[in-house]
Amino acid sequence: MDKLKRQLTPGHGVALALSVVLVYQAWGRVFVPGGTGSNVVLGLLVAIAALYVGATNLGPWLDDVILPKATRLPRRRAREAHELADDVARAVKEERRRAKRNKSKVKAEAIEQLAALSLELRAAAAAGDVARMDQQIAQADALIEAAFGKGKPGAGVASQARSLAFAFAVAIALRLFLVAPFQIPSGSMIPTLLIGDHLFVFRASYGLQSPIGTSYLVRWSNPAPGDIVVFEAPPWVGHNAGEDWIKRVVAGPGQRVKRVDKTVYVDGQPYAHVGDGAVEHYMDFKERGGGGGSWEERSAFHHVEQVPGRPHSVFHDSDRPVQDWPNAMYPEPRQRGLVCTAGECTVQPGFVFVMGDNRDNSADGREWGAVPVDNVKGRALFIWVSVDGSADSVRLGKFTLPRFRWERICDGL
Repeated sequence: MDKLKRQLTPGHGVALALSVVLVYQAWGRVFVPGGTGSNVVLGLLVAIAALYVGATNLGPWLDDVILPKATRLPRRRAREAHELADDVARAVKEERRRAKRNKSKVKAEAIEQLAALSLELRAAAAAGDVARMDQQIAQADALIEAAFGKGKPGAGVASQARSLAFAFAVAIALRLFLVAPFQIPSGSMIPTLLIGDHLFVFRASYGLQSPIGTSYLVRWSNPAPGDIVVFEAPPWVGHNAGEDWIKRVVAGPGQRVKRVDKTVYVDGQPYAHVGDGAVEHYMDFKERGGGGGSWEERSAFHHVEQVPGRPHSVFHDSDRPVQDWPNAMYPEPRQRGLVCTAGECTVQPGFVFVMGDNRDNSADGREWGAVPVDNVKGRALFIWVSVDGSADSVRLGKFTLPRFRWERICDGL
């Protein structure tokens, strides 16, 4: 609260206003209404960070420019005293914690002197007494140097750089080996996953992956039928090769698969549909050549598909005839990772066969073949946030926000 009060100054107010204008202009250039909502959550986080950094760093300088000369020096000294008091308080807290474990190299007497000095610095700053603040700052510098050596604890470029580097290294390690974010860019997994869903993917679902390339250092399991997986599109998919895609595993190595009259068969057994199904309407995003696109309403039959022990929803297009698979449209040479006959395909060792839940609007294994298990990056865990780019929740000139699907937050998969 005390820090917040120190930032309620004319300079901080002007700095915040300037930051808002800059963010507003930048937002209108980056995010266009009617898109998929791609990266809008990241954009919000960056915008909030930009407002905070702009206001806190530009504010003190503007205070020195705007405020009368008579008040500039007391404010500058008060700011320095508060910042030093914050650094000292953090150092005292850390050393007391270390002392409990007998790891502190600072004498207990020095720690208590620094704690008292931190309070005196704040009191001098609140009183606006420049001479007293100068005296306390000098005394604090001397005590800090005696206790810690040269340099202020918790301050300095090197100390901040070390903290940032450590945090960055931890974040990268988590993303490479444990949990990674993923955003749904297309409608191929509707109704299970909608365009704009943001997921977390567990990268250690099937083994420990190499941070370089697509391979596993250690693998302890294979993707199972029913799993929703993120994978690197193999070279034979065409110009989208190398992108991260998400589909549902339908069949694993050695299994036989086909689709007849809307029903998927694996090893001759149907993934049966529960109930008769009903027509539902949904919004899909149709991309245009050269970038951009538009939303359009579609209709589909909604069924629940009964994968053994893993029931899930699927859509079948209501506006087009049923397309069985395999068929003459997809001859054998295109079915990489599969051995196909006229009636069914067998998944080769080291591959999995995947399909989208939006069965008639998905470019998947029926078109280009199977996915190498080494390309699978992990299993989707849950939706942590979802945005609907087909509708706006906020529209203030150039600043627009898509509608947030609050009901989908923390939905498991």
